[in-house]
Amino acid sequence: MSLIDPKIRWPAGIVVGFLVVITANVWMITNALRHPSVPAAEDHWNEALQYDRVIADRRSTQQLGWSARVEPCRARPGTACGFEVRLSSANGEPIASAQGTAELERGDTAAADRRLELVEVEPGLYAADWDPASTGDYGLLLQFSHASGPWRQHRRVRVEAPRLARGVPAR
Repeated sequence: MSLIDPKIRWPAGIVVGFLVVITANVWMITNALRHPSVPAAEDHWNEALQYDRVIADRRSTQQLGWSARVEPCRARPGTACGFEVRLSSANGEPIASAQGTAELERGDTAAADRRLELVEVEPGLYAADWDPASTGDYGLLLQFSHASGPWRQHRRVRVEAPRLARGVPAR
């Protein structure tokens, strides 16, 4: 003999099934809220394109074989800092007649980011005057265009601004 009337067994089974599904969903939602996943990128397409550009830049840079020696804040009379880049070929020859830029980016604040137009001072030496907003680590993107082709390099540099190190605030 059954406790449930045979006429209402199948509706009771449906109700029990719904209760199981609802309980499982509540458990999964609670678990998901307690353990959030890694945030997904907002724009997957553009991030993937940017990644592909960086890889292509690295390949073309390696093919040219150039190297850059960077002095991010050389003391100069009449200016806060002189940003200098010495660009040379694989065999050590200076690379002359190139147009270049340097983009410096602080990780903590966009207010300290700078874009510098580099001017050729002598063959292979490119420079720009700048007033760093703060000392510390900067992300640096060097870009040069030349008859041999474009050259780009990403790196990190440490900027020790003499004026800021003495406690004199930047303008």
